[in-house]
Amino acid sequence: MSSVPTLIRPLSPSESMFAEAGIYVSYSTRVTGAIDTAALQEAFAALRRTYPVLVTRIRPTAPGQAVLEDDGTSDHAVTGGTAVDDALSGLPDLGGKAAALHVVSHDADTSSVTLLTHHAIADGRHSLRLLADLWSNYTAIVEGRPLDPTAQPYPDSAETLLSERGFVPEEPTWSMPPVPENICSGGTEVLPARARFTAEETDALRSTARRLHTTINGLVSAALLQTTADSYGVDVGDLLYLYPVDLRTRVTPSIGLTEGTNVLGLARFVSDSGVDTSTAALARAVVDRLAQGLSTGEVQRATMRLPSDPEAMVALLPTMVISTNWGVVPELRTPAGVAVTDFHPGMAPIVSDVPSTGMPSATIITTFEGQLTLDSTVGPAEVADIARRIRDLL
Repeated sequence: MSSVPTLIRPLSPSESMFAEAGIYVSYSTRVTGAIDTAALQEAFAALRRTYPVLVTRIRPTAPGQAVLEDDGTSDHAVTGGTAVDDALSGLPDLGGKAAALHVVSHDADTSSVTLLTHHAIADGRHSLRLLADLWSNYTAIVEGRPLDPTAQPYPDSAETLLSERGFVPEEPTWSMPPVPENICSGGTEVLPARARFTAEETDALRSTARRLHTTINGLVSAALLQTTADSYGVDVGDLLYLYPVDLRTRVTPSIGLTEGTNVLGLARFVSDSGVDTSTAALARAVVDRLAQGLSTGEVQRATMRLPSDPEAMVALLPTMVISTNWGVVPELRTPAGVAVTDFHPGMAPIVSDVPSTGMPSATIITTFEGQLTLDSTVGPAEVADIARRIRDLL
């Protein structure tokens, strides 16, 4: 007899927007040394006991609506495959599971261990905490230390957490830029490309950002906008730059890493016409606009109101530039003989009616072992140009 699913709660709009397309984000660690798959499965089981939301499934119920439920059948088997480079080789259909663990063997001494989380239940900062806990669990098990998981509550939505802190939805006060007639964005799928800066370059860039009265994120944003404008053959002011903002430490009281699902505001930036668009000036403008949006509550409230006219947003896709900054990848503990040598963010293949071509570029910004890293879909040549613009400031 099959069990009747237990409803946990309906998903809020900031969560259900990821449900219909089944968007999973992957957090891949490249590892040297032998992996004990039985211990890894035990570590994942302990992680699921600590965070019961990982045992659930996401089920769409209507267009734009979904629920979180425990159907009692979500197993925790570790799936796997073999491939030279692909960390998601052999990944099965996850069928709405909130989370999964996938291991790929690359050669006799190298493998990838990937935690996948459904974007409806966890954002980047949330999932990085889960990844760190997974590796801590694995290390404890291999070293023979006992685990005593304490179950945490199901995470709340951003809407719930922000409402409890006095934020209420308001109508948008900003307008969208018109789509330039001459824009020539790419019409084919672009494979992800990467730029990584050394720890020394990252330290120097931090000092440069302070000297220029901006931030590293501001400088990366400026270089990304400049390169995209050149690639599309438009002015920087023709682009709509959108990026999520982690609100956990920007509200009172603050919000824990796993207390909420997608605790993200949304910042937007459109460069004013006729202003200085040098990298430093553009970076300062991005940072200043963010500060203004936070002070007015515009950034915080953005997650509480989705566009009332989705078709109008789709029309703007050619002008959109998107980035997300996950910050510093936390320490990933490993037992003797095993080392995490790299971290790769990504997205699992999805089945969706939304075409991948014509979608805006997306760039994930992380810092792994002191090294600033950009993983982007703007294209290899464009990523190299972004890195060049940034290095020119050092």
